[in-house]
Amino acid sequence: MNGKFRFRLDRVLAVREHEEDRAREGYAERLRLEQQGAERVQAAAERIARAGETQRDAIATARSGAELFAAQVWRERSERARHEAAVELAHLRVELERAREALVAAHRDRRALTMLRERRLDEHKREAARREAALIDDMAGRRSPAVAA
Repeated sequence: MNGKFRFRLDRVLAVREHEEDRAREGYAERLRLEQQGAERVQAAAERIARAGETQRDAIATARSGAELFAAQVWRERSERARHEAAVELAHLRVELERAREALVAAHRDRRALTMLRERRLDEHKREAARREAALIDDMAGRRSPAVAA
């Protein structure tokens, strides 16, 4: 056994690290998309509130039937848009959870190999120290008769 430590799974560890990085990037992207989806739902809810105000104003000021109808159509479109945004947000949250699970799995896989590498490095260091101590003991044993003579 030579003195240099060599972990036979270094290439696999590098692949696992790369996979973890990709999973982290995927999670960040899904998180960004989920936040944008939540903003779209909020914006749609605000449009519904404005449409409701417009509709109430149109009723209160006794505007024409066409204006009342237009206000009602705008409110219904706003409600449909909010519903669609909410459905999309639910899908984005499912994708975010999947990305989180993928990140956790990638981290676990990489961490297992890292821990194995650290364990093997510790074993290597202990073995090197044992060999060095044996060599020093052997050298000391050879010198002691010469010193006594």
